[in-house]
Amino acid sequence: MGGDRHRGTEVTRATPGASGRPGTGQSVVVIGGGLAGMAAAARLAKRGHRVMLLHRTERLGADWRPDHPDGPGRLPEVLTLPAPWRDLFKKSGRILPAELARAGLDLVPAPPARHLFADGAELDLGGDRGEQFHRMAAAYGEPVAASWRDLVDSLEPVWHQLRQLGLETSLLSGRQLRAHRRTLMWGRTVADLAAAQPHPHLRALVEASAWRQGHDPVRAPAFVASRLNVERTFGRWMIVDDRGRPAGSERLLDLLEARLATRGVELVRCDRPIRFRGSARHPDGRSLAAGPVRDLLPSGPRPDAVILTTGLHDPVATYGLHTRAARRVRTLAPVLRPRRTSGPAPAEGAPAGFPAMSPGHGVAETVDHAARTVSWATTDRILVHDWGAATPDPGAGPGWDGPGSWLRRLPVRLGERLYSAGPWGRGGDDLAGVLMSAALATYDAHLDLTGQDTHPSNKDQ
Repeated sequence: MGGDRHRGTEVTRATPGASGRPGTGQSVVVIGGGLAGMAAAARLAKRGHRVMLLHRTERLGADWRPDHPDGPGRLPEVLTLPAPWRDLFKKSGRILPAELARAGLDLVPAPPARHLFADGAELDLGGDRGEQFHRMAAAYGEPVAASWRDLVDSLEPVWHQLRQLGLETSLLSGRQLRAHRRTLMWGRTVADLAAAQPHPHLRALVEASAWRQGHDPVRAPAFVASRLNVERTFGRWMIVDDRGRPAGSERLLDLLEARLATRGVELVRCDRPIRFRGSARHPDGRSLAAGPVRDLLPSGPRPDAVILTTGLHDPVATYGLHTRAARRVRTLAPVLRPRRTSGPAPAEGAPAGFPAMSPGHGVAETVDHAARTVSWATTDRILVHDWGAATPDPGAGPGWDGPGSWLRRLPVRLGERLYSAGPWGRGGDDLAGVLMSAALATYDAHLDLTGQDTHPSNKDQ
């Protein structure tokens, strides 16, 4: 890739790979080089659009990467829902298994997680429904194991409902929620759900479904606990190299960055304010008022659509938008982000609380419920996410404040030819929510630009 300077703005022009070239369709500007921006840009470029990605940070995907080369990133070392990653790579070019294999990598099942409880007890939990039952029964007896099984079973319809309310389909208004309040356990919190469990360890496991995402169990709606069903249903996965050694989830970001080059996405490093001309209450993406961007657009003085993926904690201050949605999202407090640390594994072997590891064993995940830490250890490295020392981070999304805060999150459509994607959307601030928000934004943008409905629900696409 080559670079130049344009009025104080650094431009990196991607050199197309063998399987792709810059699109010849309409021009789309994606603002924000985080995960949502990268995902949206890759999808739109595959659809034939000319995509310009504006980013402020030196590295793309910086919102999930380490702050320095040897530091810990935000991506978990064990993934519990790889489907959004698979869909992203499929919809932007080469499928994920082939892309991983090309890089000497693979996505394989991860070992069970070890849970440490306040009373000093330990529990290794992972696997499918039957395995979880047997592990629970061995530790606590069959009545407690049955209670856990039934709880996680009951969360399956909750998860399926959430998929249609902001993840796979846009959540537009409260009318979509009314018929499903009972399924969603409306009015109950994760703490309420935990308190109903018959054993303190089960209560701790339920509460962790909230705090592991940076949410207060007392304020997080009970449906947030559906992630317990997601992990049991879809399993636990990790990235390994060609020798079976953990390679780190960050490699997915590297592959996605390479995909942008393959698709011919133009990268523009720009730290100038972004504004839109015209009505602040009825914004139009085609009125983008950033001089360097307009001058660089291959189609002329304005883009045909804009997707915003950064600065969405306050669209009023960041972009000058004064829509009802822009004003409402400002009332939400940021979610918590953990303090992250990393270091070499002890020379004498596995640290206290971790299962013993051998070369090729994988990633040993340990959840300390009393300290509220999640750690991942390999044979040579330990990474720790300390949720007990978490701090608010506007870049990570909003914290839950009861189910009523759901519709204060941003919709996908912010105006005419103007869309949002990222952790401040209604699909959620976790990894799956961010990836799927980018998909929803590109479905809407492509529909408006071409009249073609590419949403998976459209069987004629």
